[in-house]
Amino acid sequence: MAAYLEQKYQSELRLLTWAARIRTEFGPWAAGSRAVIHLSEADLARFDTEYNDLFTRYCLLHDKPEQGT
Repeated sequence: MAAYLEQKYQSELRLLTWAARIRTEFGPWAAGSRAVIHLSEADLARFDTEYNDLFTRYCLLHDKPEQGT
C-alpha cells in the first residue's frame, strides 16, 4: 500500500508541477474542481451504467467536429 500511495502522490505532484508551470496557457480552462463521492457497489454500478448511457447519447448527437472543438 505504501508503494502504491508513493507512486500515486509522485504522479499527482508531477501533474501539478506541470500544470503550474504552464498555467497561463490554459486560459479559462485553468479553473477546475475535484470531488469525492462514496457509493455502494450497487450504486457505483448504476452510476457507471447511467454515465455510459449519457456519454453514448452525447456522442451520437455530436459525432462530427465543430468549430471551436
